[in-house]
Amino acid sequence: MKNLIYICLLLIFSNKIFAQTNFYVSPSGNNANTGTSISTAWQTIQHAANTAIPDSIVNILAGTYNELVSINVNGTAINPIVFRNYQNDVVLISGSGFTASFSNLIMINSKNNIEIKGLILENLSTPFANGILVVSNVGAGIENITLKDLKIRNIRYSADVNPGIPVAGNNAHGIEIYGKGITELDVIRNIKVENCEIYNNVNGFSENLTVNGNVSNFALINNSVHDNTNIGIDVAGNFGASANSLLDHARNGIISGNETYNNVSQVANSSGIYCDGCQNTIIERNQTHHNTVGITVGCEPNGTADFVYVYNNFVYHNTYTGIQIGGYNPATTGIVNNSEISNNTCFHNDITNLHGELLVEKVNNCKIFNNIFNTAGTLLMYIDNINPQNYTSNYNLFHSSSPLTVLPFVNYRFNTIQLSNYQTTTKKDLNSELSFPNFVSNTTSNINLHLHESSLAINMGDPGYVALQSVRDIDGENRNNNIVDIGADEFYGNLTVYKNTMEDFVIYPNPSNDFISILNTDHENGTIQIYNSMGQLIKKAPVTKGLQINISNLSKAIYFIKLNDNAKTLKFVKN
Repeated sequence: MKNLIYICLLLIFSNKIFAQTNFYVSPSGNNANTGTSISTAWQTIQHAANTAIPDSIVNILAGTYNELVSINVNGTAINPIVFRNYQNDVVLISGSGFTASFSNLIMINSKNNIEIKGLILENLSTPFANGILVVSNVGAGIENITLKDLKIRNIRYSADVNPGIPVAGNNAHGIEIYGKGITELDVIRNIKVENCEIYNNVNGFSENLTVNGNVSNFALINNSVHDNTNIGIDVAGNFGASANSLLDHARNGIISGNETYNNVSQVANSSGIYCDGCQNTIIERNQTHHNTVGITVGCEPNGTADFVYVYNNFVYHNTYTGIQIGGYNPATTGIVNNSEISNNTCFHNDITNLHGELLVEKVNNCKIFNNIFNTAGTLLMYIDNINPQNYTSNYNLFHSSSPLTVLPFVNYRFNTIQLSNYQTTTKKDLNSELSFPNFVSNTTSNINLHLHESSLAINMGDPGYVALQSVRDIDGENRNNNIVDIGADEFYGNLTVYKNTMEDFVIYPNPSNDFISILNTDHENGTIQIYNSMGQLIKKAPVTKGLQINISNLSKAIYFIKLNDNAKTLKFVKN
């Protein structure tokens, strides 16, 4: 299924641009001009949006354009129309003075093969305002829209400086992509939003980058969405955007490389990234922090979210929980099916200590594995057992930074219990560990959640998991083809899955299920000491050259070896 998602997305990146006609727009221009040179530039962007032809670039010169633009032209698949700032000019499209509801600084309504890049859209304050609206009508689909290198700011549902707590119906979006079509022929297809900054918006009950309804093959990549009053990125379904319930899902998409932060609502648990009824979507390699929730895979209306893959993300300092999965109400909300939460690093979320780093609600056939969950409080996971549950969880690394010596592990059936009790009760996380993961830096002023070379998370992942070639860690690096590291970062250093060296002694093979050998040591006297992840001494053996140690009686886990009293320690995996 993941490979299918990537194949479906290839079309998004396949536009070819050949020699193009150049048009020009300038505040000092005249719409009666030809528009073919700077000296004969048009005056308004709207005139260009009525006139441009396929295989053309509309170059917009520096200035403020106080207009609401509707794109009324089509490009072709190989000859799109590009609207962009001229060279490095600062181009602002301003909504100042407009008061009508449902105003859009730029609207693309059932038009195809359009690229908009390098512009600043700002200062629109009307009910149901949009910075950019891409909308399809029944019987008229849309293909090949690219929004790139844009800044969208100060889009507000109200002109009031302090509008107070919003009421239902108060809405504004930075970018809204809204598929109203009812068949595969009138879908919005091949949409890319790349390297945009969306910030300082007052959204009410809406979001900042929204994909909703009959939309397929979308890519939201390398955007910065921050300091807004509701959800950062929202990919939605089941809300009736399309009258065909089977197609009323944003689907076949990827949300990758984005940073979402300070997206906090007064009226809801606003997420940095939210799949709300989406299907066949990958959420990967994002950093989401200081929101209410880091990442949510949910389904608010009755219906389903299906085949959503959340992996290789850094999720930290969100106030309610780090990652939330499932419909939240057993009677009224939908359910999340066939989805995965894997290889994420969740750090110091849930400041109230009520919902944990991971919140699991109404799900079916979902998997949670290879994650780091490190809480600042005493609650690591909240399993809402009022909702029906069918999920697996294993090979996770848990840790609490609380100074308490006895740490509550998970709230299950509303009782706070320990890891061992949780494992016994649920038969889950049997290969998971409770230990400090050891990051490069985790201070408040200098957070670096990459793995330190001594991290327990290295080579600790599910040994049966093989990452697809297309899957990369948070830095875009390959995952280990043998045993992956736990968390979003795949450590690259001296440690390898085959050979672990430090000065003059080596462990081989690593991992192993029966014997390990201590090779290449010049020490002929002394002791090898084996410790578990809690620092308890498990086994001792005398040092000899070519020493072989039987580990077949050890449980599957991460262990550490010291040579004599040397401070140097090596790690090995018993599988």
